[in-house]
Amino acid sequence: FFFFALFFCLYLGVDKGMEQNYEGKLLSAEQWEWFENVLNTYTSKVDLMLIVSSIQVLTSNPYFESYVPFLSYTSPLFFFLNKQYSILGWGQYPSEKHKLLTLLTKYLENNGAKSSPITLLLSGDVHHSEMIGGDRAKYGPLEVTTSGLTHGINRQGITKYFARSIIQRYFSHRLDPQSVSTNLAFGIIDVFNQSLVDVSVHDAYSGAKLFHSHVKRHAAAENKSYATALLSEQLNDKDKFYLQCHLALYGFEIVVILAPFLAFALFCYFFVQHKQKTNPNVATNGLVQCCFLALILFILSLKFLSKDLVKEQLPTVKQKL
Repeated sequence: FFFFALFFCLYLGVDKGMEQNYEGKLLSAEQWEWFENVLNTYTSKVDLMLIVSSIQVLTSNPYFESYVPFLSYTSPLFFFLNKQYSILGWGQYPSEKHKLLTLLTKYLENNGAKSSPITLLLSGDVHHSEMIGGDRAKYGPLEVTTSGLTHGINRQGITKYFARSIIQRYFSHRLDPQSVSTNLAFGIIDVFNQSLVDVSVHDAYSGAKLFHSHVKRHAAAENKSYATALLSEQLNDKDKFYLQCHLALYGFEIVVILAPFLAFALFCYFFVQHKQKTNPNVATNGLVQCCFLALILFILSLKFLSKDLVKEQLPTVKQKL
């Protein structure tokens, strides 16, 4: 029952939460006016533009506080009473996200004879680090998420057993499928000159570079391509279907991997029930031991599940679609 409930909650996270136009705004009218004034004033004057958002902007991952937090949908209180409190990402406000990307497109495209500045989106909140850009990074801005110095999703409760599997499963938005880390990390931006910067993510303990990317300034003739690449970041119906296919595979793997352990736990339970008729004390001790053993098997199976199973079995469902 638990695993069917888990799968149902995961399904709700994608089907009911993604790209739903909830009421409310991420920015007020005054904030939008200020932001547009800044773009209008400085886009043609600067060589490097850093846009900071506390939450991710361009991700395709529907979990971990980007489209809809998984844990919020496991709570009936959130789902039936206060669903709006579980909305923590730009992806949950498609009209606001479209407005942001449209504004950036407008000022990056219409930059006169001068090439648009190197543009980086800096974000956090999700307790893992990654670089977001994919093939679009050739023209469109690169988003760098570094989160965080104190919290990593691979160190938090039960989520550490399956978080990496989900993170690696949703990789279409990434600059590279491997440009992601669940370690405690921080980011560095090295500015070499007006046309080249290097963005890197480092391990918080050793300082070792986990992944990086050179970002070059494009020619003025490419302003339009650079700007309009942003508008391709909107999720369409095919993208949603693609995410749901991944979700179905994830649920299937849960059933296949954990079914033997569940069967073993049920066998132990009925065996104890049978013994209870002859010796109640032994039966009680046996039941406690079976529950403890089932818990250990459950944790071990989740740890096995956190391995990157899809990487070899099904590298990309999207190509087949």
